[in-house]
Amino acid sequence: MADSHALFALRRKYGQTLGLIAAGGDTKALRRDLRHLAAVIQIFSQEEDTRAIAPIKPKVRYKPGRRIRGGIWILGALDILRAAGRPLTAREIADALYAKHGLTDPKELRSIHACVLGGFKARSGALVVSEGVRPKYWRVAP
Repeated sequence: MADSHALFALRRKYGQTLGLIAAGGDTKALRRDLRHLAAVIQIFSQEEDTRAIAPIKPKVRYKPGRRIRGGIWILGALDILRAAGRPLTAREIADALYAKHGLTDPKELRSIHACVLGGFKARSGALVVSEGVRPKYWRVAP
């Protein structure tokens, strides 16, 4: 009974890995991970049949023409910060995301800026670190 939580998490991770393989991920590494997960599942429950675990479809990032949620902007902003290799302001990051996705509505630019700034403030110290006072420059946390 104490292992039921661990088994649930392992089954979920196994299903997510199957979903990534089906979506065309790095199959060699994912198949290795799948074998390891199956082995750990067998350690917890020898009668467990991993073939009965269904793949879990991975969440997609941005697709043109689709409503965009705030979390996707944070992921994109982190990608831009890593690629830049130097601290950037939230406005510079929002401009880069706006151009990267080919958006044209000025309201979307304000929305992106608000999402990036709010997301970075909420994750300050964990994912990103701010430098300066006004404007704040952001960099990826070590």
